Amino acid sequence: MRIMARLKTITLRDIPLEQAKTEILEYVQRKKRVWTSEIVDDLALDLLLTATALEELEKERKIERKDDDDSNEERRHSKRQEAGLSV
Repeated sequence: MRIMARLKTITLRDIPLEQAKTEILEYVQRKKRVWTSEIVDDLALDLLLTATALEELEKERKIERKDDDDSNEERRHSKRQEAGLSV
């Protein structure tokens, strides 16, 4: 049996950092817990811009990163970039 994954094309938007932070914060507030990849896909934002905005929002204490409850420390560390986010 052959299974083919569906690929979707995303046209990334070029927006200022402050606008990205606002949109991401609103998105996280609506969803309560999201993954970085969801933000990138749903808001059509560049990964680097998203990561920068998330870092600033975390420093401003507007969001909080939640690590998985995985007991394997090395595995948890590798998942850090995809850790869930919440307000």
